Amino acid sequence: MYLKLIHYSLFCDLALLLDAFGQSFLQPDISVFRQNLESLENLNAKLKLYHKKIFQDMMLSPFLNVLLQVLLHKSHDLLQEDICVTVYNMAAVNFEGFYATFLPQFLASSEGLDANQRTILECNFKHDQDLPSFSSTLHRFITDMRYYRLCNSALPEGSAQAMTTSHGLEQWNQIVTNSAIYKQYWLQMG
Repeated sequence: MYLKLIHYSLFCDLALLLDAFGQSFLQPDISVFRQNLESLENLNAKLKLYHKKIFQDMMLSPFLNVLLQVLLHKSHDLLQEDICVTVYNMAAVNFEGFYATFLPQFLASSEGLDANQRTILECNFKHDQDLPSFSSTLHRFITDMRYYRLCNSALPEGSAQAMTTSHGLEQWNQIVTNSAIYKQYWLQMG
């Protein structure tokens, strides 16, 4: 019984510590963010934190959510690569769970997207398991998500509904394809 009490106490202490880390990632101070991101990665390197059941069950999803939101909002853009490495390290513990569970839940809870855009984003997120490919896919995912939100915010009220038909989806995909072609063209010309 005494051993269970000690175990429970350690569990509570770890939960409080991880919660404090999570709260610090919501602060605008980039130096605190960097320091805590490094500390979290050090804990993982030394203690395999991301592999611990408590982290997997209770903290993984909130941490991934916060880190992806930071990438989406560009609030700590100077740390973009460090954040991508941390997201990779968290996802690498269970890639199957990341792709099958976390990613769909993240997209379902994301505002500013319609159902078709969520599906496209999920389908375009390649199931890479090496850091460079995962990082590249994550960057594209974040960029595409920002783009969809920007396009949706620029549409007149109610017009986003027209995009949910199959004809509307075809038009939307053509717009996106043409936008990418034109963007590439202008980058080459500029």
